[in-house]
Amino acid sequence: MLSSKFPLLVATDLSPTGKVVLEKAFKLAKRYHKPLFILHVSETTLFAPKIIELTQIEANLCKLLEPFYARYPEVKATLLCRQGGIEESIISAIKETQASLLLIGTSGEDNLLREFFLGSHCRKIIRSSTIPVLVVKNEEESDYSKIFIPTDFSPSSQKMANLTLHLFPHAYISLFHVILKPFEQRLGMYGLDKDEILRYHKDIDNQSASEADHFIEKLKLPSGKHRIKLLMETGVFSAKLCLQKVKEAQSDLIALNTTGNISFFSMDILNQSPKDVLIFKTDSE
Repeated sequence: MLSSKFPLLVATDLSPTGKVVLEKAFKLAKRYHKPLFILHVSETTLFAPKIIELTQIEANLCKLLEPFYARYPEVKATLLCRQGGIEESIISAIKETQASLLLIGTSGEDNLLREFFLGSHCRKIIRSSTIPVLVVKNEEESDYSKIFIPTDFSPSSQKMANLTLHLFPHAYISLFHVILKPFEQRLGMYGLDKDEILRYHKDIDNQSASEADHFIEKLKLPSGKHRIKLLMETGVFSAKLCLQKVKEAQSDLIALNTTGNISFFSMDILNQSPKDVLIFKTDSE
């Protein structure tokens, strides 16, 4: 678990969807005994032509937040009101608060904000963020006890898995890896007979099993290996396949890296997932 001195940061517009994000942020702050910063940005863009004084906005927000303060009296929450661009304000608040996790939603007061969160701005925040981003996709109550991590066994994927375990040390983890094998017909065209093709495929299976064992051995497991389940199958990785496996595993959170092979599908999975998504850019070094 991350040190309690590093707070959580939640960006919200206090729309109905924004209140769902807030509820999950307060619950996480309570469970992990962390301070919570609540960021609201009043846009000074074409989408928000009417500028209201920050003091008035803050007063209105404090009133709207009263039910949360009442339900979670043990959470030390601080409201931050900013005017400007959403993306820039969020990145600035991350630095200002030294937060350990950012929570955002996928829709706001209108379709324009929805396009913001699911579009290029959201991608830029994720890729610019120095901390993991938890994107809330649903209203389900969850303590994130079952986490699904697609992996290519790369160093960056290893870092993402360990980061996830660090954030949620009591979770059960499903690691999902797809083994890509050349088609038999193509191998036959290269002159391999059936026995050689079978041996080649078996070698790939053995190599994948060895990589999986090495990957799991390097995980920093606060609760032991019994909480890790390895799922491997032959095929081609896709967002559709990943989400199908998430459903089968009954996971309540997907953890994605934005570097490595899986990164090609990360935004598709984020956009299509009915489950909340933890996403972060890790370096392979």
